[in-house]
Amino acid sequence: MQLNDAQPSSGSLEELKQIQGLFEKLSPLKVTAKSSPEVAVSAAEFLLEGMYAHKRLSRTEERSFTATEKKQRNEQASQYAERMREREKEEQTARNRTRRGFN
Repeated sequence: MQLNDAQPSSGSLEELKQIQGLFEKLSPLKVTAKSSPEVAVSAAEFLLEGMYAHKRLSRTEERSFTATEKKQRNEQASQYAERMREREKEEQTARNRTRRGFN
C-alpha cells in the first residue's frame, strides 16, 4: 500500500481499511475505522512506521509499505516440523534394532 500526501485522508482511509487487523491494533488508542479520517490515517501511519522500525514491514522512499506473506513462514515451520518427526522416527528405529550375532 502507498500513502500519498496529496491524496485526501478519506481515500487513504479506504486503502488502510483493507489491511487485515490494522484497526484492531489501534484500539488501545481508541482509534477505529469509524474515527475521523484524519485521526485514523495518522494513527495507522504511525503504527506502520513503527512496524517498519521493528523490521516487520518494508518501506520504499515513496512511502509504500509491504509485508511478506505469513504463509511462507508457516510453510517453513511445517517443513521443519516434518523433518524433526522423520529424524525422531529414524532415531527410534535405530534404538529398536536388535544386535544379531554379537553374543
